Amino acid sequence: MSGDGAFRYCPQCATALREIVQAEDGGDKQTGLGFGMGRSPEGLHNFLATYLRFCTHVRAYAFLIAETGFDPAQINDLYSTLVLTHIFDAPYAYDYLARPVKVKPNTAAGLPEVSADGRTWTIRIRPGIFFADDAAFKGKRELTAHDYVYSLKRHFDPKVKSPNLYLVHKLIAGMDEVRQSAQKSGRFDYDREVEGIDMIHTGDDGLIDDFTVMVRPLSAALALRDAVGDQLGLTG
Repeated sequence: MSGDGAFRYCPQCATALREIVQAEDGGDKQTGLGFGMGRSPEGLHNFLATYLRFCTHVRAYAFLIAETGFDPAQINDLYSTLVLTHIFDAPYAYDYLARPVKVKPNTAAGLPEVSADGRTWTIRIRPGIFFADDAAFKGKRELTAHDYVYSLKRHFDPKVKSPNLYLVHKLIAGMDEVRQSAQKSGRFDYDREVEGIDMIHTGDDGLIDDFTVMVRPLSAALALRDAVGDQLGLTG
């Protein structure tokens, strides 16, 4: 998209509008908008800003203040969060058109498989999803369950100083112990196996299923089992 001043417009509409302005200086019979704004950049700017209401390719959203960053573990302000929701893909999303609104799989292959006691949630990530190309990946990089485990662990890393730690603090079995160890040693062990969030080992060879993760919440989180589980239709 292109931008000019306080608004943004899509190249297709901008090109079409410039052609209209060059063709005539009278008015648009369809919309009733007048083109008699002169040929100056200011006149075209005002015209495009007005005509933007009729552009179906762009939606504008005003930020009262600038975003503070794009690291999910280090931001908690509204505008940064709004941007991040369009950059990162969570395993699940809301189906806002459903009535009542419900949770639906996004990068997950399906809804969580919840054990009878509600203490183990198995989430399978859909294969074939790739990150945007970047030199950091040294080639094509497929999304796996490891990425979600790593992202969650970052909130517990003392060096990250995540303002969102309170959302998961004391909810994942074993993670508080890993954090306490990091506070003493100065190094967070991302490779340490944690009871509350681990990869499922399958087969006699012990190979890890890269697309499956098991989450085991502590008893403090079991209240969420009923609230979220009922919403997903997984309990009852």
